[in-house]
Amino acid sequence: MPACSFGLQPVVIERGDHLGGAQRSNFHPNLWMLGYPEETGEQMTQRLAAHYRELPVTTHYRAEVTRVAPAARGFLLTLSGAEGIRALEADAIVLATGTRPRATAALEQFAATCPRAIIGPLSNTIRDGIRDTDVLILGGGDNALDHALFLAERGNRAVVCTRAAFSARRPFIAACQARGEIDLRAHCPLPGLTCGDARVMACWPEGERAFDWLLVMYGYLPNTDVLDGFDPAIRPALHRQRLSAGGCLATQQRPRHLRRPATSPIHRSRRWRRRWPRASLPPARRSEICVRHKSFTQPSYHAMHRSRSVRRACPPAFS
Repeated sequence: MPACSFGLQPVVIERGDHLGGAQRSNFHPNLWMLGYPEETGEQMTQRLAAHYRELPVTTHYRAEVTRVAPAARGFLLTLSGAEGIRALEADAIVLATGTRPRATAALEQFAATCPRAIIGPLSNTIRDGIRDTDVLILGGGDNALDHALFLAERGNRAVVCTRAAFSARRPFIAACQARGEIDLRAHCPLPGLTCGDARVMACWPEGERAFDWLLVMYGYLPNTDVLDGFDPAIRPALHRQRLSAGGCLATQQRPRHLRRPATSPIHRSRRWRRRWPRASLPPARRSEICVRHKSFTQPSYHAMHRSRSVRRACPPAFS
């Protein structure tokens, strides 16, 4: 970890009892990982976890952050878990809580009671248990179409239903259109769903059809429940990531109570500029990085293996 190299004393708070997060269940090869092109997410997690345990990092497993308050030097955290309730002071906080598959409340409730419904891509059933079946996939992005191809290559027939136009990249759309086992349906309303003993019934206005499996591929949402414990004065705002000129992704500023006072003409001029809307500043004055990616929600793991987006530095005009 870079923090160890820079002389910092990192403390990691882990809700679970193991390392690795979602990659522990990623059975796809990580073709985008330099130096390890055939390594799966499971294998990568084992390798990184072994290295992590050799580092001088304090790790609290099975621990929850229940409260975060401002302190003189930074933050005061309250932890609750296997080690009891304890306080922890920190100069800075890095939120690396990962993501979870996205679905509507109704689909989450349906999947909780129907063993034939799966939300998200990281399922061993998708890898090993779905063969020569009829599959209904809800979603229109890279995640949905990539899994349609994955399943079609294994003898399945897939209907991909999205309520608007398909937002997946053109190579995915073209590849799906070239396969007779895949039926792409744009502007397709969400069907009524009922769960039988071994099948899922989908009912549209024009009729109903039985499927062996239902896959919900609506992308991902960040795990932000930890923010509920932040003091309102320092709680980060939740909003969509803002794009500025040149496709650059604007980063967030430091919390206001940790900013240094204006002690020089340059600082004072920056302080004066804060009175004006950020949109009125030229791009070179903003804190930005350039991320060449079509979407800023986490893509499907399998999609990243087939065609990883290229990330470059900002053009000189915006650096």
